[in-house]
Amino acid sequence: MFIRFLTITIFLFVAMFSVKAEPIEKHIALVFDDGPTTNNAPKLLEIFRREGIHVTFGYIGTNVERHPDVAKTVIAAGHEIANHSYAHLHPKDLHDASLEHEILFAQRVIVKKAGYSPKWYWMPYIEFDSRMPAITARVNMQVYKPKNIVSSDDYNRDFTAEQIKQKATADIKDGTVIVFHEWRDDTVTVIPEIIAELKKQGCIFMTFSELAEYLPH
Repeated sequence: MFIRFLTITIFLFVAMFSVKAEPIEKHIALVFDDGPTTNNAPKLLEIFRREGIHVTFGYIGTNVERHPDVAKTVIAAGHEIANHSYAHLHPKDLHDASLEHEILFAQRVIVKKAGYSPKWYWMPYIEFDSRMPAITARVNMQVYKPKNIVSSDDYNRDFTAEQIKQKATADIKDGTVIVFHEWRDDTVTVIPEIIAELKKQGCIFMTFSELAEYLPH
């Protein structure tokens, strides 16, 4: 009797620690900067369609002027566009009029060329300037300031696809924004593996607006 009891106890103990714990849900947003591009945007859109996720694209005004149809396709696919400035200059290097132009003229271009009014200003180089909130408020836009940022470092051309994957999937917390660049071919190549790994970690993919709505104010 005792042996049978001991056997059952050991079995239950082993079974308890053999069950793999479900990952804790983490709400995140992927952002792809410096587009739109004609080569990589369609590839990314197909990947996101296949994976059933939506992301945010940080668009530069000069590129929207060149490729408005790409921006329209991104919007039609249900993704979000953030205003990423007109020419991607360092905000802190600009005098007041130039900073206003970078923000407001980019907004005007995106509205005119893509038929879409971004809700968020996504700072170039993630460089906040105290003048930004007042400027963005003039066009009913807000500066997007993430709770936690993880950079894939794909802007560094010395980084391999595997290194981009490692950077983009480490230290992911609830509320994290993971930064990529649309122009980087290696990012497009490895993004399916990145998404798969993030899903294993329990990540739920959101746009900037969805993540802002989810996070406590």
